Amino acid sequence: MVKKVENMIQSSERSMPHLPLDVIIGILSKLPFKSLFQFRRVSKSWHSLISSSHFNQSITNPNIQRQYMVMVNLVPHPGLYTASLGSADNDTLTAVTAVKIDHVLGYFELKHHVWTIMIGSCNGLLCFLAEDVIYIFNPITSECKKVPDPKFGAAVYGFGYDCTVDDYKLVLGRKNNLHLYSLRSDSWKKIQDFPCSCSNHYELYGALCGASLNGAIHWFGRQPTVIVAFGFADEKFCEISVPTFPTGVTNDIEVGVFGGCLGILRRCGHDLWLMKEYMVKQSWNRVEINVPFQSYMKPLALLKEDEALLAVDAKRLVLYNIREGTYRDLVIRGFPDPTWIFTAKTYVESLVSPIMKV
Repeated sequence: MVKKVENMIQSSERSMPHLPLDVIIGILSKLPFKSLFQFRRVSKSWHSLISSSHFNQSITNPNIQRQYMVMVNLVPHPGLYTASLGSADNDTLTAVTAVKIDHVLGYFELKHHVWTIMIGSCNGLLCFLAEDVIYIFNPITSECKKVPDPKFGAAVYGFGYDCTVDDYKLVLGRKNNLHLYSLRSDSWKKIQDFPCSCSNHYELYGALCGASLNGAIHWFGRQPTVIVAFGFADEKFCEISVPTFPTGVTNDIEVGVFGGCLGILRRCGHDLWLMKEYMVKQSWNRVEINVPFQSYMKPLALLKEDEALLAVDAKRLVLYNIREGTYRDLVIRGFPDPTWIFTAKTYVESLVSPIMKV
């Protein structure tokens, strides 16, 4: 069937006038990703279109396409695993099946002593650090890019998309020594340090992996208490006001993106704040999450409008119904030790290639 469609497309390309791009995207967007992956072989132009960020942003919608979760396990069998979370119109999710994927990378094998950092995910691409090497990987296509060694240490990370130049970028370094990597040019460059006020007065908590939204990376700063955002397009910093927190509770706050909104959560608390309108302080909305935990709780994603996926104590994955205030454990099959999930992130399926050309 696929071969027949390929022949029809090739024939139409030779005999019929070219269709407008938006019409082609509209037709292709109705196809499953498995078919799109095969159709990339029709011609160079089709490969370029289907692999492009523009095309994938047009069809990649967390509320329509399948969402996935990537997990890192160190004990007892180290490895990188992925599991499908389905789509928003699925029935109630109770269990997922994990599949090991690090064998397809061809670059490394995770060891017991390796500290793996999931830097971020954007439009189906995962960016992570393992054995002091940074990788950008598409689990759907198994394409992987090994990022050139920046030759400097880092405590601040951020991965996202710059729509102004159709490029994926990585921020890496320390607050007074930041560098920017471009996937399209495959090169690093020095960028401005955090603002003077930030360098002198901000205290950035630990090894921070910023949250990507609206062409910017966001970190939480607690002296003063604001969100620090770095825009890819203008390569400048700005500040975003946050809700008023009680004194002494700002040392465990994490920034994330949930359901398309910027969000913050106390890892040792029950308050999730969502910014319904980007950059508008008055739009912060508090959501109480009543899930018991011992050390910390971290939201991973909003799978539906009223259902949040939470990582609890690095040992459990919990689905919390925000509207009803109820929760249930998510059963993970095929994972070596479901009670020891070292870290996890979510992503959506796409055909964006990490092997970009200048």
